[in-house]
Amino acid sequence: MELSLINESLLQPKIEIEDGYITVPNGDGFGFDIDEDLLEKYRVNLLGNRI
Repeated sequence: MELSLINESLLQPKIEIEDGYITVPNGDGFGFDIDEDLLEKYRVNLLGNRI
């Protein structure tokens, strides 16, 4: 089961849900890497306009 399309794009490795549980990867911190370029693409300013 996938959380969303953004989940698949923004986070690597992809979050996997099985029987209602998320398996957390063994990497540093929470174990996920964020695609900073894609995050910037979806960033909005306080007025709600894309930057």
